[in-house]
Amino acid sequence: MESLLRIDWEYGLNQFTARTPWLESFCNFYYSTFHFLIPITLLVVLYVRRPRDYRSARTALSFATLLGLVGFWLYPLAPPRLMPGLGYIDTAHGPQDLSDPEFGALTEMSNQYAAMPSLHVGWSLWCGVVIIGMTSKVWLRALGVLYPLLTTFVVMATANHYLLDAVAGVAVVLIGFGLQRVLDRLRGSVPSAERAAVPDAGTDPVSRHGTTVRPGTGSPETAEPADAGPPEAERRPTVPSRPGEAEPAGTARTSGAASPSGAAGEPSGTAATGPGVDRSAAG
Repeated sequence: MESLLRIDWEYGLNQFTARTPWLESFCNFYYSTFHFLIPITLLVVLYVRRPRDYRSARTALSFATLLGLVGFWLYPLAPPRLMPGLGYIDTAHGPQDLSDPEFGALTEMSNQYAAMPSLHVGWSLWCGVVIIGMTSKVWLRALGVLYPLLTTFVVMATANHYLLDAVAGVAVVLIGFGLQRVLDRLRGSVPSAERAAVPDAGTDPVSRHGTTVRPGTGSPETAEPADAGPPEAERRPTVPSRPGEAEPAGTARTSGAASPSGAAGEPSGTAATGPGVDRSAAG
């Protein structure tokens, strides 16, 4: 298929790398080191500094990896370095046998027929997306773009993947991010059992010290006291209509108020004395 599409560039890259010692050493080191180092480092940074972003990024990476493992199980494919008679060179471990591959210490621990999709390329794309999303620095974003491109070059130069394997790796990561977005929307629209059991604090007013805080606003409203009664100016002392009549309980007499008999400050029923007043009439 790659021949028909004229994208069979792997053989030329592999031969050029095998003839260039410094490039061969760099590609071998890159392939065996950065595949695990960069994703783990980013996950740790996100977990410590951006827990919310960590959950989303972790979910997307998990979906992408799961899709890749399903692909390996359903349709195992050998990498170019194991294909007999095609002239590819395993730059790290020399000539290989399709039925008995040799991949160093990881030979027994890894699946040697897991070329499609390329999780090297997929994970590097995930790293690039995370780096671009977590920083505004131009040079870091440039590294985020360069990392998956350089990884694609390395996996083909070392004869570990075809270009279509890299395309499939990109696809599983994009699907992983899509599934993560769908899952986040479902979590946001369908409350969990714990969330449904706890009343929403944003739906009812919260009263504190005589004030009412309305949801969605930061300004408190003063709560009106119940049965406040008339204003203070309208509260007048009750004055008996006739002298000697008892006043209602709780009524306070204001100093200086005029008595019914017309003498200021004297209790009602007490005759006033003074010049011009007939004392004999007081008997």
